Amino acid sequence: MRHLPSDIVHDDQALREFLKTDWILQTLLLLETARKNCQYSPQELADRLGTTPAVILRTEHDSTGQISVRRYAEWLLACNIVPQPLVVDPWLDVKADAIRHSS
Repeated sequence: MRHLPSDIVHDDQALREFLKTDWILQTLLLLETARKNCQYSPQELADRLGTTPAVILRTEHDSTGQISVRRYAEWLLACNIVPQPLVVDPWLDVKADAIRHSS
């Protein structure tokens, strides 16, 4: 885990919000990276997914994470990437790790 300010680490609600937002942003970055690595333009990926380039670009920049799990899997498969099970960790382990790495 990266270094986090102690005011976030010691506030459960703030830490949960930070971790949620960070996960969403990292997930969206993965989708954009997958598209670019297979050298698809937004139009090419949109054609494969039956949507529009505007939807592709909006999804890649949607920091609220409104993409469905189904669409996430379809997107990766359209980019010739096989989605794997997510890794999850118990809350207390993540919090203890954050405390160890806080300022």
